[in-house]
Amino acid sequence: MKLFTPDYYVESYRAIDVEKLKQRGICLLVCDIDNTLVAHDCAHPDDDVRTFIQKVKQNGMQIAFVSNNVKERVETFAKEFHAPCYPFAKKPLKLTYRKMVKELGYAPQQIAVLGDQLLTDMLGANRMGF
Repeated sequence: MKLFTPDYYVESYRAIDVEKLKQRGICLLVCDIDNTLVAHDCAHPDDDVRTFIQKVKQNGMQIAFVSNNVKERVETFAKEFHAPCYPFAKKPLKLTYRKMVKELGYAPQQIAVLGDQLLTDMLGANRMGF
């Protein structure tokens, strides 16, 4: 059951204590998009998401987007933030996470994952030691 259990549960990304993530040594926040940051049918970030991402960056952390959705959807969303994105990630498989770690150069303990699904987001992140 530990593989399906998040370390930190919040009702919304808006409730995340970004400073606390920084204090825990988090350097990269990996975000799912659909039903985590915006509704599944919302193509672009809203002002709340922009404010959140800005706060993460102001605290010295990098953002990356990892989604099981298609390339066009993920790139359209991520483009505004000039952030790396990994569409069609096949979460919870490790392949895309390994690629991300190699490309971005962070150790697993420096990475936190924000997602809404236990069977994809949490299982994938916990299997990688994030």
